[in-house]
Amino acid sequence: MDIIAKTIDLKNFAYECPECWSIYKKNGEPSLRAKRVIHTNGSEGILSNRIENRITQCKNHIQNIEIHITDETRRI
Repeated sequence: MDIIAKTIDLKNFAYECPECWSIYKKNGEPSLRAKRVIHTNGSEGILSNRIENRITQCKNHIQNIEIHITDETRRI
């Protein structure tokens, strides 16, 4: 799965997870008020564009992801 990072600083980068929701109903479906969860990972003090390979932190969806740090990624 390919994802573009939303933000990056010297310590972390963050991305919006396409699999995780903030609130779930008892039946496992996302609530109508749910928002996408933002995950963070360490950026190793590097702000340049690159691709980071990670394994998702999601409970129900374990898979490898490529997080793209691009010109669209906001530097903070």
